[in-house]
Amino acid sequence: MKVLGLRYHENSINKSHKSHPYPPTGPASIGQRAPDDIIVPFAPAPADTSLPRSESLAELEDEGTNQQSKDVRLYDILAFPGVFQILVFAADRLVAEKDLDARLGKDIEHYQRVWSSRWPGLRGVLDSNSSSSSSSSSEAMMSKKNKSTPQFMVHVISSATFSESDNHGTATAMADRTEGYGKIYIDPEGGRLHEWFGFTGLSSTPPTKKSASLVQGGGIVVLRPDTHIAFRVSGVGSPAWADVDEYFTSLMTAS
Repeated sequence: MKVLGLRYHENSINKSHKSHPYPPTGPASIGQRAPDDIIVPFAPAPADTSLPRSESLAELEDEGTNQQSKDVRLYDILAFPGVFQILVFAADRLVAEKDLDARLGKDIEHYQRVWSSRWPGLRGVLDSNSSSSSSSSSEAMMSKKNKSTPQFMVHVISSATFSESDNHGTATAMADRTEGYGKIYIDPEGGRLHEWFGFTGLSSTPPTKKSASLVQGGGIVVLRPDTHIAFRVSGVGSPAWADVDEYFTSLMTAS
């Protein structure tokens, strides 16, 4: 989804990273408004442990398929003015890699805490700027909504459903996370949203001409408060988070 076809050139706010070359004509190039698509909030397995694991996961999968009300759009979770949104495209790694959820969760908690304490007044400035163009009623509603949200919201997007793996338990540490604090969403359209943002959905997918420009292993994308793409880096591990931290530091300290 794009609005008025606006695109910003690279500058101190909109930066590319050497780890992630992305075609400037792509739907999610630096400075473009982020594309929109359907995502599905991940729900943990049923608490009834008397059911065999395979049966309980099958029921969960059927539930998610049949209840369309569980589907949301990416922009539904970005509706917080004055907030930097951080999208973590994990591809199928949460399913394939043991303990990745714990390591990723630790990085998310660490940097959200660091950024909030490092720039405690940022939210007020961004809120005041965004509210200047809002009506009084919507402004009051969003101000109330924003009080419970962090200045830097983090959303984890997985391209693989956890019922495809025997390691379903690897997602439990993040399954109940609050929206904006590393909550997991499923990219249900064969990794389509991953591809739009420049990442392969599944690591096992054979390379093709179409996927030649896509980065494997996922990555992190930072959206400006106006939902335009500001920064992206390959990978979801601690080095990638350090690059995101460096980006924010350079942005906030720029004169």
